[in-house]
Amino acid sequence: QKQFAPLVSFIISVWNGSPCTPIFTDNTAIRHLRASRLGTELTMSVDSEASGSALVSVIIPVFNCAEFLDEALQSVLRQTHRPLELSVRDDGSTDTSVEVIERWIPKLAEHGIDTVLSVRRPHQLSGSDSQPSAAASAAIDCDAPPVVSEGNSALESRFTDRRIAKRHRSDEGESEGGAGPARNAAVRQSTGQWLCFLDADDFMRDDRVELQLATARRNPRAIVGSRFTRIPEGSTPRYTRWCNGLTPHELMTHRFRELTVVQPTWFVARSVFEEVGGYAASAAEDLIFFFRHIEQWLAAHNTSGPELCGREERPPPLVRLDESLVTYRYRGAASVSAGTSRELIRTLRIEALQRQVLSRGEWAKFGIWGAGKYGKAFYRGLNRECQQKVTAFYDVDESKLGVYNDHGPTRKALVRQIPVLPINELRPPFVSCVSLDRTDGDFETNLAEVTKRLGLVAGRDYILFG
Repeated sequence: QKQFAPLVSFIISVWNGSPCTPIFTDNTAIRHLRASRLGTELTMSVDSEASGSALVSVIIPVFNCAEFLDEALQSVLRQTHRPLELSVRDDGSTDTSVEVIERWIPKLAEHGIDTVLSVRRPHQLSGSDSQPSAAASAAIDCDAPPVVSEGNSALESRFTDRRIAKRHRSDEGESEGGAGPARNAAVRQSTGQWLCFLDADDFMRDDRVELQLATARRNPRAIVGSRFTRIPEGSTPRYTRWCNGLTPHELMTHRFRELTVVQPTWFVARSVFEEVGGYAASAAEDLIFFFRHIEQWLAAHNTSGPELCGREERPPPLVRLDESLVTYRYRGAASVSAGTSRELIRTLRIEALQRQVLSRGEWAKFGIWGAGKYGKAFYRGLNRECQQKVTAFYDVDESKLGVYNDHGPTRKALVRQIPVLPINELRPPFVSCVSLDRTDGDFETNLAEVTKRLGLVAGRDYILFG
């Protein structure tokens, strides 16, 4: 009773139209009940502990996205699910991103959405003379209890967590910038049982949270994604067509080609995020998270994966809704992924393939479909133990048949010679290093014929490599 007395007093005064200033000495009450006056109607949003309805935190990392934030935040406001929380981490933007977010805080609060905002100031070092902006002048540490921001009157009062952290000590682990650390910080400062990831330059359909939460409750150990709409229209058509067209089984069997569930559509339980350990403070942080998550699932089921996907008794690690719930913006060279080298992506995929598949006993020997530059680059990227398992290359191009000379990492001394055989001699298991949708259907036709003739199962007898 003592805990809720100030809140009850405030609600009564608002209902009666009396001006007042809410003062709370215990933030527990705020976490259990939030109220706002909308005209003459009093609306209350009750969190998961009080109502049984799950609190979802929308996680948005921001860096210089002021021009897109109105659209992104409008899509948060329009979500049909409540209770909802928005957690934003600004990664040191030099544009007006923070000001745009702060302008939206009262709008979101009026619709029952609490906002948590923290700002990384990468150039504000210990002992620096730089001053925080006016917006952050009353900032407190992100780990401190939330503070209620107060309006000028009862009608304007809003219950909003506004934590703006000044990060300036390298030993706090917050000096690192980038999308991964920004998402980690946004997750840490959030309170939801479920996490809905949204990029600052994207926006989502009104029922995204509602639909993905329902699916995630049925698949609590999965990354739940969705199809997406790419803008500007016509951007990355081949990738969009491939990703949106994957079957549930292919979400696993194609995982070494590309992210089969794209990061901007992810929805996960907080427990899943914590088990993975969050995002790496490096490039390709989404791919690293993706593989770590899958490997935890594979270890739990003692399998290489595909043969178990889709079985009701074993909920899959990846689930995708067939509806387009996110509009995914293509920004070319301005995107974070544009700065990630293809070599790094290939290395991460090869390392994951070695851990998840090639280390298993069934793959003591294997071949490589594709004796061109991609097949050879794949071979050179393998560790020495896996290179020794390669028995042959296979190719449809007769001019490539013969022998591949392996000169080792120094490329000076001949280490071994590997035969390059015609495709009709192909035997499982093998890794295909031929790109899909690049040969006017010839490769797909050949693969379908080989699969039917030999009775192969994707993921078990062969792997499609990016």
